[in-house]
Amino acid sequence: VGTTTVHLASQFLFMTKTTSEDVRTFMSAAAAEYFRLIITHRSDASNVTSGLTGMNIIVTGTDMTLGLATDESYSLEIPSSGLATLSAASVYGARHGLETFSQLVGYDLESGRYLIANTPIAVHDAPRFSHRGMLLDTARHYHSIPTLKRYIRSLAHAKLNVFHWHLVDNQAFPLQLHSLEKIVRGAYTPEEIYTPEDVSEIVAYAKAWGIRVIPEFDTPGHATAWCVGYPEICPSPAWRG
Repeated sequence: VGTTTVHLASQFLFMTKTTSEDVRTFMSAAAAEYFRLIITHRSDASNVTSGLTGMNIIVTGTDMTLGLATDESYSLEIPSSGLATLSAASVYGARHGLETFSQLVGYDLESGRYLIANTPIAVHDAPRFSHRGMLLDTARHYHSIPTLKRYIRSLAHAKLNVFHWHLVDNQAFPLQLHSLEKIVRGAYTPEEIYTPEDVSEIVAYAKAWGIRVIPEFDTPGHATAWCVGYPEICPSPAWRG
């Protein structure tokens, strides 16, 4: 950590260096998302021609798999002028580096410029645990798809990597299954359900934010909601609660 404050140049750019088009596409989308997150105020950087002009994002790996063995480490170097460098073995490590960068950028209300204090900065970071998750219960409290997406983004901002989706319980079975068409009758209302397409959308959205989705299905216990659509599977009226 140094002592120099550097301003972001008016034409600040993220540039990805990789041999994989899949990696380039992933990182281009991630960089665009973080640019929107960082640049939230009107900027008066028209006369900032030096300063920090951009960031080279170097991803050495091409494997897009996200699992327990995924290398999520990264290195971020921010000089007092010129180009910052973000290096990672995977797109998921690079995404963490973008998150760190976004948290280092501040905004000066008086000058109307974006800045980073205490440069040059070198960050070499890696997760201590390969599974870093948080649970959300949609059986007791239904949450809409937009809400789930906001939740997923919040996990990514905290550099967590697992969305533990507690889908069903005694209270409700909000998941539509083509193999068991009546099971979704256990939802709170016909509107408060998740279709297979909804689940696919959430899984894909989460992966784009570096999050794995682990669904939880309680069985044989905690299955009262199953009995709404299939009462014959319940052993007695008393058991149904």
